[in-house]
Amino acid sequence: MNIIDKPISELKPYVNNPKIHTEKQIQQIMKSIELTHGLRQPIVIDADNVVVCGHGRLLAAQRLGMVSVPCELVDDLTEDEIAAYRLIDNEIAKGETDWDLFNEELDKIADVDISDFDLDIPDSFSIDDIEDFGGYDKNDDDREYFNKTFTFPIDKKKAIISYLSKHQNDVIERIIKESEADG
Repeated sequence: MNIIDKPISELKPYVNNPKIHTEKQIQQIMKSIELTHGLRQPIVIDADNVVVCGHGRLLAAQRLGMVSVPCELVDDLTEDEIAAYRLIDNEIAKGETDWDLFNEELDKIADVDISDFDLDIPDSFSIDDIEDFGGYDKNDDDREYFNKTFTFPIDKKKAIISYLSKHQNDVIERIIKESEADG
C-alpha cells in the first residue's frame, strides 16, 4: 500500500460518483475526524489524483479546513478495475449491522461521548427485518394473516430469531389462530 500525504487542492472528485453524501453523513465524518484527531482512513486516488473512494472524507476534510490528507495511490489498476472498485466499495459500505455486537462495543466506550454523531441505532426490530428465517419466506405465503407488524427489543433479537427458527411452524399457526380470533 502506497500512502502519501496530498494537498486537498490537488485532489479531484470523480464527476460520475454515484454515492450521495447527505449533510448528516458529512457532519458525522467531520465529527469522526475531530474525535480521532485527524483523518485515519486514507482517500483512495488514481494516478491523476481523481478520487476513487473517499468522496465523503474529502468533503469533510475540506469543510474542516484541512490542507492535506492521507491518500492511497492505486496506480496499478486499469480504468475498468478502478471503476469496478469504486462501485463495489460504495455498495459494500451499505452492509448490515449486527446490533448485538454493536451494543456490546458501545458499552465498552461508555466514557466516549458520541451523542453528536446522531447515529440511527434501533431499539427494536420487526419480523420484516429478518432476512434468513429458517427457510420460511413470508412473501411466498399466500395467506393474508401477516398484515400485522410485530416489534421486539433489539437486545433480544438473536434469542428470538433462534427460537422462531426452531419453532416457526408452531409460531405461524399460533399467529394465524390469533388473527382469526381477532376477526
